[in-house]
Amino acid sequence: MEVQIETLSEKYSITISSTDTIQDLKEKIDEEGGADPARQCLYIQGYLINDDTALVEEIVCSGGKTFILVLPKAGSSREIRSDREKFLITGNRRNFQVNLIPKNKSIKVNLVSKKFGIVYNTEGNEVGKRVYFVEVFEITGKGSIDITTVSDEQGTEDYKVTLHDEKNTDDEGIELKGTMKSYSESDQTSMLARAGTVSKIFGNAGRFISAIGDLIFGGIAM
Repeated sequence: MEVQIETLSEKYSITISSTDTIQDLKEKIDEEGGADPARQCLYIQGYLINDDTALVEEIVCSGGKTFILVLPKAGSSREIRSDREKFLITGNRRNFQVNLIPKNKSIKVNLVSKKFGIVYNTEGNEVGKRVYFVEVFEITGKGSIDITTVSDEQGTEDYKVTLHDEKNTDDEGIELKGTMKSYSESDQTSMLARAGTVSKIFGNAGRFISAIGDLIFGGIAM
C-alpha cells in the first residue's frame, strides 16, 4: 500500500506493508528525503501521531492515506516567568508544544511564529463537550516575558503579560494585549474521533491539543 507524505515544499509516496509501524514509516521517509526520524513530526487530519509503535495501516483505515511531515525549526529563545501555574502553547500551526510553567518559575521557550497562547479557563468536564478559553499574544520586540497575577477592587483575579528589556533591569516593561478566543470540543468532530483512534494513538488530549494549535496559529475561524 502507498501513503502520501506532504511537506511545505513537496509531496511524495511511500510504500508500506501491513506490519509497518509509524517508526518504520519514519525510517522510510529518512531513506527517501534524508530526514532524521527523531526530528520528524507526523500529522494526520491535524492530529500529531505520538505513538511510534502504532500500525500505519490502522491509522490509514481511520484517517486516510495522507500524512503531513513537519520538521521543527529553530526560533528565538525567550524566558517566560509566571507567578501562577499556567499552560503556555508555543510553536506554529502544525508543530506546537504545550508547556507547563510551574508557579513562580521560569522556562525557556522558542517562539517560532512569534505567537503564544495562554489557556486561562475551561468549562465542563465531559469529554467532547468541554469549552476552552485561550488568550493569544503576538511578540514583536525582544526581551523576557512576565505573567503576573492582578486583582481588581472586588478581589477578582486576572493576569497581566509584560515584555521586559533583558538588558535594563529597571525597565517597567510593556504590557501586552492579547486576543481572547474560545474552542468548544462539540464544534469539531472527525472520522478519527468517531472511530476512537484519537485516544488510542494520539493520547487523551489529542483532540483538544490539535484544535487549540489551530486556534492560536490559524485554521479555525472565530
